Amino acid sequence: MKTKIKLVYKIIFESPFHIGSGKGAGLVDSIVLRNSEKQLFVPGSAIKGVFRNNIEKVLNISLKSMKPIFNELFGIESKEGDLFFDSAFMSKEIQDKLDLQDNQTLLTEVRSGTEINREMGIVSDKSLFQTEYGMFLQDTPFEFEGEISGYVDDPEKTIILLYIGVRLTNRIGGSKSVAGDCNIQIEKLEIDGVNRDIATYVGHDNLLKYIGGNRQ
Repeated sequence: MKTKIKLVYKIIFESPFHIGSGKGAGLVDSIVLRNSEKQLFVPGSAIKGVFRNNIEKVLNISLKSMKPIFNELFGIESKEGDLFFDSAFMSKEIQDKLDLQDNQTLLTEVRSGTEINREMGIVSDKSLFQTEYGMFLQDTPFEFEGEISGYVDDPEKTIILLYIGVRLTNRIGGSKSVAGDCNIQIEKLEIDGVNRDIATYVGHDNLLKYIGGNRQ
């Protein structure tokens, strides 16, 4: 019987970041992603991708026996994963401080960049472009809140893998050059609807049980 888990987290950006919409506007070649209410947000697919890459690096070194459950959680080409990564939206604290309809431009900044010809090692001809970045606020860190949920076979191993993803994720963005520095905090963990202390699952002794005994 599967167990329902829900992990609520907060992303705190510490530098400008660009998560592109794939569109331009006016003189700006790449604008940031916004929802229908013009709020910046971090899509769940971006969070899932960063977690997948970071966790997989650890699995290839010290937790190889947990690769099957990793595939169950994140999915493979022929099967969807058991976990759902919700998009992360601006925290209530940020929304309360801003009237987004009137002050949305205060949340972003447009920066100029150039494309480098890697073979020649010089700036490519006619390569100047404009990119919009999300900015952290002067008196308040730019925070986004989201959750990861699903029905899983092994909640203990699931939580350990997600904890590794949280701890190793320090940059999120469209690419390395436009990603923003960040840290992620776990706000709440629920198992079958009951609040749990995550330290019970990711304490030193419990982590050693897996990391210390799964190096092959």
